[in-house]
Amino acid sequence: MFANVVYERDTFDIDLGSDARVTHKPCLGDRGDILGAYAVAKMAHGSPEIEWMSKDDLDRIRKVAEGRGKSPAWSAWPEEMMKKSAIRRMSKRLPLGHD
Repeated sequence: MFANVVYERDTFDIDLGSDARVTHKPCLGDRGDILGAYAVAKMAHGSPEIEWMSKDDLDRIRKVAEGRGKSPAWSAWPEEMMKKSAIRRMSKRLPLGHD
């Protein structure tokens, strides 16, 4: 399982259809503004489970979190919190068993 943040100057393509896949090549210079975040888990049978969250989705989650009190994590490590948000949303669909 892994997650990444996507910026506007990155090369990024995502297919959430029957042949789900992500292609992400980060820009090596100024990456621009954040577009969103995604998480990928490789299932036991080999296919990926993918979650994409737009910047608007992530901003709504941040707003709810900050409504409960200022979160130092969102202030100090916003990209890490964005990745965590994508993983948490995807994890709702992952199997709970040992496999």
